[in-house]
Amino acid sequence: MKRRLLFSIIFLSGLALFFITNEAEASSQTLYRVYNPNSGEHFYTKNSSERNTLIRVGWHDEGIAWETPSSGKTVYRLYNPNAGDHHFTMDTKEYNYLGKVGWRKEGEAFKSVDINSMDKPIGIPVYRAYNPNAKAGTHNFTINQNEQKYLIKVGWRDEKVAFYANHESNDYFKVTVVHKSGTKVLKEFSIKIKEGVNYIARAEKFSGYDLVGADTVEIKKIASNKKVVFTYNKVNKDKLQNTLQTVGQLKEDDYTPISWEKLMREKEAAKAIMDQKEATQKEVDSRLSSLNEVVKELVKRAETQALQNLYQKATGMGPQHFADYETYIKFHNAYSDAYNKLSDLNITQKAVDDALNELQQMVDLAKADASQELLNQLNTLYETGLTKNKEDYTPSTWNELSKYLDEAKNILAGERPIEETAKAALDHLQGALDNLIAKADKTDLTALYESSKELGTADFSSYDDYLVYHAAITDAWNILPDEDVSQQRVNECYAALQTALSKRTT
Repeated sequence: MKRRLLFSIIFLSGLALFFITNEAEASSQTLYRVYNPNSGEHFYTKNSSERNTLIRVGWHDEGIAWETPSSGKTVYRLYNPNAGDHHFTMDTKEYNYLGKVGWRKEGEAFKSVDINSMDKPIGIPVYRAYNPNAKAGTHNFTINQNEQKYLIKVGWRDEKVAFYANHESNDYFKVTVVHKSGTKVLKEFSIKIKEGVNYIARAEKFSGYDLVGADTVEIKKIASNKKVVFTYNKVNKDKLQNTLQTVGQLKEDDYTPISWEKLMREKEAAKAIMDQKEATQKEVDSRLSSLNEVVKELVKRAETQALQNLYQKATGMGPQHFADYETYIKFHNAYSDAYNKLSDLNITQKAVDDALNELQQMVDLAKADASQELLNQLNTLYETGLTKNKEDYTPSTWNELSKYLDEAKNILAGERPIEETAKAALDHLQGALDNLIAKADKTDLTALYESSKELGTADFSSYDDYLVYHAAITDAWNILPDEDVSQQRVNECYAALQTALSKRTT
């Protein structure tokens, strides 16, 4: 059945222009409404044949939608071949746009009362609602306010009045609605209301103005021409503007970041109100009060230069600067506390002064620094060590030299080396230079080893001679990879291997 209905919808959409353009205009101008239970679409037509055909293929008859005028503004009909959906509008821009993006333009569907015309009759509003969750049947049109309110309540979007239906009576009265501030008229318009109908005039919003009093006025059972006046006061932002100018002259570096950040947030909020054309006087006054409050709460930054100078003076001190480790820990705590205070831009002046006194007491207990003369001696010896070539010395003696070169380098690079540490480093480095051992020359031993390493017992006249050879070749095998072996030891091994080889048979 669903496939049959879908086919019927597509088929009927192709006949839409035929029904619209070929049926003679009915005298009653009655507009019918039918409903497709499969797609959820409500369809509107004044063509009874089209209505009857849809009912035969499964659409539900919903009776009369409203009465349309025989003349007035044109309401156009469109069809979406992809979604199987119809749409109605008297907005030519919307009609042409939808035609460009793939909708099929089906021409005039019916007429709407032209409410701008001074001729009677005046129209009944036809409300339009949109379902953002549907693919078909996305729009609903009704003169029933209760139906419109229900759809909005369950999630449809209120798209206000789409067009106007015909009234049953031609007796109307004029209601003039005036919006004014003092002698200035912000907006004025007139509307014709059918006799006996209740009408609610609603105040509009105007940039820079506040409404005084109620925002609606109800006229019950209108029986004569009426005038409704809504009064407004102009919003005054002068005080807020002056305070913003004062804040703009303040300097960020004079205040703690927390209080300054709070001020900046209030400043931006105040500027937003200044730029907001729709801001009310209450909103302006509230923002002014908040801005004045945070200005009062601004906190001056603490003076930290003395603590900064002492902290820099103490930089580089270590356990060696103090008589015992316990004293060093006290210094370290005072030094760390000073760092934290200097890092905290929101710190109070009292906290800064306390940190300064604590650190000064510990700095006064520190040992004396190394003399410049001693540091110069250490630097000279360090530069001498840098001239040495790693490849010329045994790894063990070179590693010792490297260790004490690093020690000297760290001391020379330190900000506060002490006398006893520098003196010890000088002695260590001198000893390492004096203990350097040159690498042994293994060329001859390597050649002799390579030429004789494969000999066996058959190469010697006795097994004892072979054992002497085996001991000598094993000793050479152990010595050759030993980078710390002395030249004397290499020479001894070479001589022993030569003597053993002299016993081999030719």
